[in-house]
Amino acid sequence: MMNTILKLTDLLQIENVIKTLRSELQSYNVPQETFFDIQLAITEAVNNAFIHGSKGLKKPLVEIQWWITSDKIQIKIKDNGPGFDYSQAGRFNVENILDEKGKGLFLMFSVLDKVWFNDQGNEVYCLKKW
Repeated sequence: MMNTILKLTDLLQIENVIKTLRSELQSYNVPQETFFDIQLAITEAVNNAFIHGSKGLKKPLVEIQWWITSDKIQIKIKDNGPGFDYSQAGRFNVENILDEKGKGLFLMFSVLDKVWFNDQGNEVYCLKKW
């Protein structure tokens, strides 16, 4: 099992996260389509953590941790913000397609096998199997 922890202080660091992730997943022969799903989910989660979770903080910090086994990846993304009410998370409505909010979580719920949050709402956990 591979365990990786990365700490980000800027949204632009997501490129390094994706490079590291790609390298590690290649050693497990993960299908390209599955990699793209994982990349999309992590990018959306990190965007949400910086744009919404750490909004207004002088020193935003987002921690990404993942565990890879032969058939799955589990990911934890945590920000240092106050959290949010996740009870409506992922419930995107087609009638609101032009709204700016809600699409990221909807995409995460669509491409991952499982998505859940801690009680505070400042940590998201993701599971993807292949």
